[in-house]
Amino acid sequence: MKKSKLIALTSVLGLAITACRNTPRTYNDEWISGNEQKDTIVNNNHYRYYGGYWYPVYYNRINPGRYNGASFQEISTSSFRPSVRSAGFGSSAHSSAGE
Repeated sequence: MKKSKLIALTSVLGLAITACRNTPRTYNDEWISGNEQKDTIVNNNHYRYYGGYWYPVYYNRINPGRYNGASFQEISTSSFRPSVRSAGFGSSAHSSAGE
């Protein structure tokens, strides 16, 4: 009986540690080139059109899995900041300003 409780406790602790890891991702976090011919600069920020939305460009690449796409009207406002898709638990689940 003691062994089965120890196995169950170890399993629960292992699952809890796995669920609380530092970088939970439920989306595709890959940087791609996209269509460089549809780039624009608005308010001194570089954006690329991909899949119907505008994404921030970092080092000539975009990440549609990590950043929320925006319309042209949204990126045209001076207060616009790219937002990161939310994923995970706790503080990691909150959207934040672009990096």
